[in-house]
Amino acid sequence: GAMHMSKNLDILNIAECLTHEASHHWMNLYEFYTPIEFIKDGWINNSFISPWRRDKRPLMGIFHGIYVFSNVYIVLNFLNEFGTGDCKRMIQSFIKSVNLD
Repeated sequence: GAMHMSKNLDILNIAECLTHEASHHWMNLYEFYTPIEFIKDGWINNSFISPWRRDKRPLMGIFHGIYVFSNVYIVLNFLNEFGTGDCKRMIQSFIKSVNLD
């Protein structure tokens, strides 16, 4: 697969983007190799409230979001704990910039 990113990203944005998109890729592979009705039917009905979007989402979209954002949290938490001072400052700035409205 391929992924497009903006040109002027810092290392933190690159880590977040790679983690985010790779997590979607892993979930897509899981869905492809797990042919159960729950997964197939999980993309049909857009009736679930999502904490990340204003529109209602299918159940599998919610699972994707949980998996993806959990992995991003793990990576950012790791970088915050073990990264350099610059990395920690960038993470704190990134966290403050996230719009939760």
